[in-house]
Amino acid sequence: MLSAAANAGVGSFVGSAVIFSQSWVTQVEIVGSWTSGLTHAEEAGSNRALIFFIHAEHNAVIDINSVTYGGQPMTLAVKHNAGTSSAQAYVAAYILDESGIAAATGDTFVPVWTTTPLEYSYASVFLSNVNQAAPVGVTDSNGTASATPNPIATNPLSTNFGDMVIAVATAGFSGDYTLNNGFSEGYENDMATSVGAAGYKSATGADETPSVTHTGDYLNRQVIIGFVVQVAELTHTLTTSSTAGGSVDTPGEGDFDYDHGTEVNLVALPDANYHFFRWTGTAADAGKITDIYSQGSSVLMDADYTAIANFAVDGTWNVIATAGANGSVDPNGVITVAEGNDLMFDAEPNVGYVVDTWYLDGNSVQTGGDTYTLYSIAANHTVHVTFESLQFTISGTITCGSLDMNDVNMVGLGVLTDANGFYTATVGYGWTGVVTPVKYSYTFDPSSISYSNVTADHTNQDYDALPADDFNDNRRSAMWRLIID
Repeated sequence: MLSAAANAGVGSFVGSAVIFSQSWVTQVEIVGSWTSGLTHAEEAGSNRALIFFIHAEHNAVIDINSVTYGGQPMTLAVKHNAGTSSAQAYVAAYILDESGIAAATGDTFVPVWTTTPLEYSYASVFLSNVNQAAPVGVTDSNGTASATPNPIATNPLSTNFGDMVIAVATAGFSGDYTLNNGFSEGYENDMATSVGAAGYKSATGADETPSVTHTGDYLNRQVIIGFVVQVAELTHTLTTSSTAGGSVDTPGEGDFDYDHGTEVNLVALPDANYHFFRWTGTAADAGKITDIYSQGSSVLMDADYTAIANFAVDGTWNVIATAGANGSVDPNGVITVAEGNDLMFDAEPNVGYVVDTWYLDGNSVQTGGDTYTLYSIAANHTVHVTFESLQFTISGTITCGSLDMNDVNMVGLGVLTDANGFYTATVGYGWTGVVTPVKYSYTFDPSSISYSNVTADHTNQDYDALPADDFNDNRRSAMWRLIID
């Protein structure tokens, strides 16, 4: 709650202002705090807007002629007064856009009243991500010259996702205000015999209804205004260019701005004796181009992207060779090949890996093998090779005397022994770990086996099982007789 302050000679007041900043995100947000008084230091940022709230109570008609901030004129967003010609409540909101804030030479508000009211207060707060072309959307207001209705509300206000809805009210008598319909309180200004308050709510695209409830010993009149602060439209830049041999026909070449989520057509136009090869750039890298091998494609604009049209001389074709993790391929990158020629690729796995699969134009064409040959090339292609880790076996048998121990949990390998007491598991190249056999009521010799940097099979990793010490004497004697026999 903001406290009232004495205004020498004319009554009491408190004050605050709202500044908004746009940073290409999808929601209007509060920046800083609500501030009382007729000064509000400019917040850092760009594409801002500044809102100034006014509350008043007077024994005659109330109105504001103008408001400036740092010498810059502010624009009325919405206002309302209610009562009689001899007693009125008043509320208003003014706004200043980024250009006005940038041109301001100070941080002081100067409201000019038609007649200075007996009581008044001011309020303000900073927001970010406001639409500069149209910062204020739908507005509405309501007022009553009596104690009813209470709660008091405006009509529902239409919103878009990311907007912020503001509710501001003044009551002609002291008390407290409660914001309704999910609005959060921004401030409450207590004047000598009246009260003003404002709240806000982030919009999801549904209609929102500003509403307040006054609580106090008495209520004679009140007014409410509501307005939508519109979120900045997201825009992204597409930068298009081309290699030698053609151009980008649609949308052209250069920088182009689009709303977030726009699907932009891409059309590449080859010169004589050239043909289109593929689209590259950050849009292709991000998978945002529908078909990178089609000269007529499209890109989804959900960030800033580049799109480059690549061309090749007729009679030649381009093959793009890439390798997955844990290996390489030679040649790699873009290889230009004369039509009808063959091209052989050599894969070099990293230590501990082997070739897994060769892919041509995204389709599996060969399993394993360190070389792959593309014959009689007559089109553009992609070749990709993947690698897999070498696999090694750790295996052995667990017995208890002459008995095979089944269902022993080989912790570390994730397997159980079978009916013959045998276990086997595969581990990757360089595997390091500890294998510990576990079964209720048994101990094992050895209790575990440690492995470090496995690079070969480990067979005959056997264990002896022994009855645990907590067996009773009869069971222990019977078990040892089985072992001795």
